[in-house]
Amino acid sequence: MAGTFGNPEVVQEEVDILIIGGGMAACGAAYEIMPWIGAAKEAGVDI
Repeated sequence: MAGTFGNPEVVQEEVDILIIGGGMAACGAAYEIMPWIGAAKEAGVDI
């Protein structure tokens, strides 16, 4: 039984982040960076 994903909304933001590699560390860094970017924007940092 295959799952259905429908039509998910894609959000694209341009940031200068370089993540090298595709292992667990790189995937974790890519996943975790967005909350840190949100916190930086709230603190007034120009991202």
